Amino acid sequence: MHNEAHADDQPSTGGPSDPPGRAYRAKGPTLGKGKACESCRTRRTRCNGIRPTCSNCTQAERDCVYLDKPRPPASAAALSAKLAGLEERYRMLSEMEAARMGQDGGSIAVNDSARNWVASLDYPTLPPLRPESVPPQPGALDDPYLEETMTKKERKLMIELYQGQCYRYGVTITPSSLVSGLEDPDVAKRPHACVFNAMMLVARDLAMSFAPEPVLDETGARYVDFVMPESTPSEDALITRIQAQCTQSLADVDRLTDYIQASLLLAHWYVRKGRILEGQYSAAAVNRLVINCRLHQIDGDVMRELAPRATPPPAGQSRWDDSLLGRPKDREDLA
Repeated sequence: MHNEAHADDQPSTGGPSDPPGRAYRAKGPTLGKGKACESCRTRRTRCNGIRPTCSNCTQAERDCVYLDKPRPPASAAALSAKLAGLEERYRMLSEMEAARMGQDGGSIAVNDSARNWVASLDYPTLPPLRPESVPPQPGALDDPYLEETMTKKERKLMIELYQGQCYRYGVTITPSSLVSGLEDPDVAKRPHACVFNAMMLVARDLAMSFAPEPVLDETGARYVDFVMPESTPSEDALITRIQAQCTQSLADVDRLTDYIQASLLLAHWYVRKGRILEGQYSAAAVNRLVINCRLHQIDGDVMRELAPRATPPPAGQSRWDDSLLGRPKDREDLA
């Protein structure tokens, strides 16, 4: 009897035993994400995915329930999708530049392809900017929404606020040149509406985040505190129009300099608001175009070419002749 009791106290030599309370782990390959049953998912145990009852639930004699619900894509998958979109946009712009160097017929075909591609993006579409039967008026922004929402005086007030405080965003845009360009009789030479909507978005943020300097009242006799006009569009409305107008500018290869400026302002606004991923995406998209337009190659030779008394190089001899932006008119245009 004593020997039997002593034998019971000896550890078993048949092999190591599982720790007490350890859940049964089914053997086999690991399932994909979201394929395990709810019971194994709750207990964080490996599920073999056998239906209608997996091995874990069969061993524990419990109900086995599968919920085949779609799961959102992982962050890596979302970034990969956005990267694919950027690569496609870069490919399209490269084709546009190649078509510009070739024959006119090829350029038209590529532009049609670009319009079809941009139309597939998840950006809102814009109504026609202005009926062809209505002649353009001086001082127009080519954006009926902004013109109908705010008066010309209110728009001027917000643009002046941007002009005085834009250094806080670190993006150099010359509002004086843009405003003077509104009077150009050639509509194609006027600034694109995306720039003014971007400037309005930044001005709205400046008015809400900082204490603007006093402004003259209606009589011009005394200074009063700056008050943002109530008719100023909301941030969401401005962002929607900026994205749509930038898409339209890119699809039509129309005033791409304005597209670059508007996209940079929008990227800075996203970063200031803590929307880092959107800011990085917007900045990456516009940087692709900047590189494709060779703006990163600005050096001393380029500046000497645009000196006041310098003789411009013959046609085809300037590095800008075969670029999307064409030759800059002067150093201010280059900046």
